[in-house]
Amino acid sequence: KKIIVKNNFKNWNFKEILETYPDSDSNKIQFTFKFCIQIDSLFTNTFYICNDGCIREDNLVSKKDYYYICDRNLGIDLKNKLNQKILELLKMAGIKTDGENENYFSIELTKIGKPSHLFTKQEIREEMLKADDRVDNQLVIDENGYAKVIRSNQGYLFPVRCETWIAGNRYVGKYSPLLTLDKDYIFLLEGWLLYLKTGKSQYADCFIDKNTDENTLLEKIKKYY
Repeated sequence: KKIIVKNNFKNWNFKEILETYPDSDSNKIQFTFKFCIQIDSLFTNTFYICNDGCIREDNLVSKKDYYYICDRNLGIDLKNKLNQKILELLKMAGIKTDGENENYFSIELTKIGKPSHLFTKQEIREEMLKADDRVDNQLVIDENGYAKVIRSNQGYLFPVRCETWIAGNRYVGKYSPLLTLDKDYIFLLEGWLLYLKTGKSQYADCFIDKNTDENTLLEKIKKYY
């Protein structure tokens, strides 16, 4: 199967799928689609779906040639359709794919504009108290700089995300003592600063600098607004 993919992916075209999605525009973030199957140890280059529907090597095209979407839900839908199309192509080549759930594409978030807001500890506190502890939750910061607690597994589609809180442990909800609030706030500030610097999504689950403090982080962050 991997040999079939390796020998053919540069000839595949997904233009018909891309044309079913509306034009996207955002002044904050974009989602691009990276071809992520590991063909072999020598397959170290990075490839993306481009506007012409082809999978192209990143160092042979400009970033403006990458196909992008600005809506999270549409991004997930497109990734699923791209994966499904590859399964269909493999099936046409005589490869059995029944029950396969391999991801041939991953979604990458890129910052393209400044946020309009900077979250506060109080806002995080309110979000945590509003959350439903009967389900798994994840604390994220969106592209506008607002804190949110989400129930889904879409944290990687936000600029910054904390680790998932497993249901029933009272990390969140109206009966929660919010024992992780202070720590999570600093994690998010550090992650937010790194997001503003790099333009890439960050997983904030530990201290980057144990000697850092809130005021220093805020001072550095505000330079990006």
